[in-house]
Amino acid sequence: DRSGDGEFLLILPETTAVAALKLAKKKISARIDEHNEKPDNASLAVQFGVVEWMRGDDESMLLRHAHLALNSAIARFPGTQTGL
Repeated sequence: DRSGDGEFLLILPETTAVAALKLAKKKISARIDEHNEKPDNASLAVQFGVVEWMRGDDESMLLRHAHLALNSAIARFPGTQTGL
């Protein structure tokens, strides 16, 4: 799901935050690397904000936590491919 401002949202049921980040690094980062290796392509970077649903979280709270995690990753790892 595209949530705006170049952000995409993936919902992975029955997946821990650690497993989700591992999947993102393996699958998404690999595609970004492939893209960046081609000389005619503009360089891309990606950051990941990964959260896990916690008992009591509603949709709004989960999205708020995801945005906070993404913003934290962007602040800590600007222009890099990974962050949590």
